[in-house]
Amino acid sequence: MRIKEIFGKVKIYKLHSRVDNRGSLEYVFDENTAHFKARETRIYSMPKEGTFFGIHYREESDPMTKFVTVIKGRGLDYVIDLRKESPTYLEWESFELSEENALAVLIPAGFGHAFISLQNDTIQLYSVDRSGNDAHSKQINYRDSKIGLKLPVPISEISDYDLNAPFVSESGEETGEERKRKKDIHIQLADMKYMDSCIDILQNSDLGQAYFSDHEKATNMLTYAVGQDNVYVALDENERCLGFIYYMTNGVFGSSPYLHIVAVKEEYRNYGIGKQLIEFFEENASDSSSAKYFLTVDDFNPGAKKLYENLGYTCVGELTDFYKKGINCYLMMKRRG
Repeated sequence: MRIKEIFGKVKIYKLHSRVDNRGSLEYVFDENTAHFKARETRIYSMPKEGTFFGIHYREESDPMTKFVTVIKGRGLDYVIDLRKESPTYLEWESFELSEENALAVLIPAGFGHAFISLQNDTIQLYSVDRSGNDAHSKQINYRDSKIGLKLPVPISEISDYDLNAPFVSESGEETGEERKRKKDIHIQLADMKYMDSCIDILQNSDLGQAYFSDHEKATNMLTYAVGQDNVYVALDENERCLGFIYYMTNGVFGSSPYLHIVAVKEEYRNYGIGKQLIEFFEENASDSSSAKYFLTVDDFNPGAKKLYENLGYTCVGELTDFYKKGINCYLMMKRRG
């Protein structure tokens, strides 16, 4: 029975079921989904809560329809409107699929789909109307701030291709204004007039929420760092602060540069500003032709770890409860030359 329709095309169903002395029965495909012809059906078993898939999609010019339900456990299913001409472009909705509510969703081409398990041992049934051998999905990065996907639990498992998926702006949809923002960024030594902006950027980041949610603590730390000439800000053509970097030239072993914090304003995180700040750090923190650069990244931020790896950093150690009990850090290093 169809119970809801979102974005005018995505259909949510309540599966027909019955119970007797032998147990229960659910009809996955029946007269309600007669128009959907399943070509391939897969069973995904997810041992861990927080197992994440997506965002995957097919364009309407090369269509494929998906049918998704959960036959054991619970998961949060996401549908993202990726139709460029749609009035709801880049908007999304989510809903729980579980063995208890017996809901299923039918997702046509033009819509992104993502899924995260909400408990251990979740099993998803996933059907498509084309063979996987002749249907290649496109991807959008789940961290894209233009979409603003909100996850109810931390990611425990994710594939490399989802971590490395392109952002909307990297998929050929970057506007002239966005390109201009990239072009006009310049980086300079911070002074106290940028303090409020830096505090706001920090506290609205995952790092800030984990360590600097207290405003006074954030203020004291950045005030000291600015006073030591260790903070640089990324400014646009109107001198607005879009991000900052805090590093020490002799922060490791008394001789090696250490990147302590890099943070970018939330709505500008997909414009390459973080990468520009890191490159600035590498260009300016040492004059040595054989310098070693160090940084730490928390285990709750696999996306940042992947970014650093893509920039040439390798993990050289793991630090248990290093900055805060319950949070482990990876020590990463990059060697110049």
